[in-house]
Amino acid sequence: FFFRKMWFTWTMAAMTIGALGLIVPPRPNPPSQFTAQMELLGFYGGEQTLYYDRERKMSATRLPGFDFLKKLHLSFSINQTIYTKEKDTFWLSNRKCLPASNGGFKDMWAWLNDAYFAGTDSVNGTECNVWNFTSVKANLSLCAVGDMPLRYFTQTYGALPGANVSAQSTTAIFKNVTVGPPSSSDIEVPKTCYGKPMVCDEDPGGRYLSKDFFIAHPEDKFNISNQDLADVLGDTIFTCVDVIRNNTQKDEYSLISHYRISLDTRYGIYALCNGYPGQCIERDLFHVGREAAFGFKDLAGQCANNSDIGNWYSMPSAGRCESRAQLMDGTCTWLIEERVKTINLTCPFEERGMLKACYEYDPKKPVFDAARIIFENSFASEDPAKGGCKDLGGPTF
Repeated sequence: FFFRKMWFTWTMAAMTIGALGLIVPPRPNPPSQFTAQMELLGFYGGEQTLYYDRERKMSATRLPGFDFLKKLHLSFSINQTIYTKEKDTFWLSNRKCLPASNGGFKDMWAWLNDAYFAGTDSVNGTECNVWNFTSVKANLSLCAVGDMPLRYFTQTYGALPGANVSAQSTTAIFKNVTVGPPSSSDIEVPKTCYGKPMVCDEDPGGRYLSKDFFIAHPEDKFNISNQDLADVLGDTIFTCVDVIRNNTQKDEYSLISHYRISLDTRYGIYALCNGYPGQCIERDLFHVGREAAFGFKDLAGQCANNSDIGNWYSMPSAGRCESRAQLMDGTCTWLIEERVKTINLTCPFEERGMLKACYEYDPKKPVFDAARIIFENSFASEDPAKGGCKDLGGPTF
């Protein structure tokens, strides 16, 4: 079916071009080694730099900071680079390095061998030839001037481990392209990505502490092993951004739960976890992971004071304790004391006005202060007059 569909697509394209009397130009052969400044269009807009070396099977993509966060008055910086080298891929964010799951280096122009000519277009006043490729896994388009890329559109279908598969679309405008091999300092994977994962010293307040954690989750999904949780401010920021981006519906988040957990405060690298049961991109299978919200701060805030932006935590299943004795003898790193309360996500966001408060900004107050107060009050009582939300119940521990 796939090959019949592709044959039909190519045939129709060829017939259309013939009917219009278009002359098919030579197929572009973009450079195998280059450095390019690129402008990303759309929700994740911003500037990025691509270092590409097909000869060495390596690439590095320096990503823009999340511009959409600036709309919410989060002015913290994020320096991110995606490195690929042969079969390995790494994601470096403010010097925190995690392995990625997309299989290493790929020739970004290999699809052009099977692309069809789709006419011409103009990008910022420059005419270019459009070459398209369509398959069940991707839709790709390059508008090129000769062999030089000018506009590159990609739509692929995939997801992080454990997350729901969805279409991911990106349009990039090539603004400056320098042909030639990128310097090793720009394209080599940092040594920290291969080294032993860092573990923080214990908290000044003690090695073992009891803390309050919050997590948005689907109905009946109360297993927090291999899940990402947060403190009050951290989850205020997470849920604000998630609701604004419409991700709560995609992720089927309908509830928010409050847990009290005892943990070993020698924090590891925060893991990115998705799905039920959870699947994580991680480097530390044992320690509770920790970072500032969105990984702001150097080393993503793993060992920093993040009271100004909130903390995110990851709970590795291999570190879960079944008893306090296990926690104290060091054979595990975290123990659920109790599920304190579970509420409908719509209660704070729709009934208590939290969504509107997510956009509020007062330079004299901490970030998301109005939203945080609503979030806290929704768990503090069940009295609507005090901003409280009903406890829906759930499992006991």
